[in-house]
Amino acid sequence: MKINRLSKLVQSCPTCAGFNWEVSLDTGIRTTFHCESYKLEVKASAKLEALKIQRRLKEIPSLTLEKKKKIKERINAIFALIENEI
Repeated sequence: MKINRLSKLVQSCPTCAGFNWEVSLDTGIRTTFHCESYKLEVKASAKLEALKIQRRLKEIPSLTLEKKKKIKERINAIFALIENEI
């Protein structure tokens, strides 16, 4: 399961053909030394979205307990993913 999630992350990773050419003289060979900063960017974005959802959850009193429980489970899954799997 972790490999599947990471492969989706890698597929969405931006690349720069010009920078690839500058480093390796081949636009098809991707550089990898910016991977850690991209992972941090993804983690920060995911955490921000989870916090926004968490805050909104408190502002919507009309949600049923079951819906709130499902949303909280998803928020916890996001935080677990951020901390452990990326």
